[in-house]
Amino acid sequence: MDTRTAYAWGIKPGTIGIMIHYGSLFAGGMAGDHYVDLARKLYPTNLERPKHDFYPLPLNGQHAHHARAYMNALGLASNFGVINRMCMQYMALGVLKDILGQDFNSHLVYDLSHNMLFENEGDYLHRKGSSPAGNTDFFPDGHPVIVPGSMGSSSFIMKGGSLSEALNSAPHGAGRLLSRGKARVRAQAETLRVVSRVAPVGLRADIKRELDKELMEESPDSYKPVLPAFNTVQNSGMASGVAEMKPILTVKG
Repeated sequence: MDTRTAYAWGIKPGTIGIMIHYGSLFAGGMAGDHYVDLARKLYPTNLERPKHDFYPLPLNGQHAHHARAYMNALGLASNFGVINRMCMQYMALGVLKDILGQDFNSHLVYDLSHNMLFENEGDYLHRKGSSPAGNTDFFPDGHPVIVPGSMGSSSFIMKGGSLSEALNSAPHGAGRLLSRGKARVRAQAETLRVVSRVAPVGLRADIKRELDKELMEESPDSYKPVLPAFNTVQNSGMASGVAEMKPILTVKG
């Protein structure tokens, strides 16, 4: 791993890191669904329908205002996700201070969004299941790239390699091995051993069963191994390894 970069980012052996995976709840999904339906309705009837079922929103012409509205809605959803993560970070740090009974220093290494649309030299790049892996003015040698494992395996902090063939992107983890639907019907034993959550109090039995099924969606065996994904990212030049984070406690909220 890259010890020099890790120390520059404030990542040191023996320290505790908090990794928060949280988005815009349903705001981004609702915006996407609305404008996908709209793009389908606006598609010229005299043209053959796209075989891949992807319909564009025009950036120019009489319907361009719809594309601008979509970008605004997506930006609002993204900002909502950023604020959610900041609030959760604040609460998590507060809990740690209460448990330890003392104050401590902390800092944000990086906050990034995935499954997002990014402006790219006048065009737009949609990173689905991936995140930026280039550089910025603040990180001229490559900004942090997070390749998370399952809730029972390591996650990796990497440094962006600005690989143009990969559109300056890197995958956001290894991906699921089982769909959420299939994971919901698996046995709970291993899931509950790894994933912790605040015990619901006073819930009806049927609601608690649904919550337990949601918990099973994140079971470690529902995900592909992260190490092959890490090796692929590093060997291709998409990003290089900086630090490995090993899970101590995971919380599914």
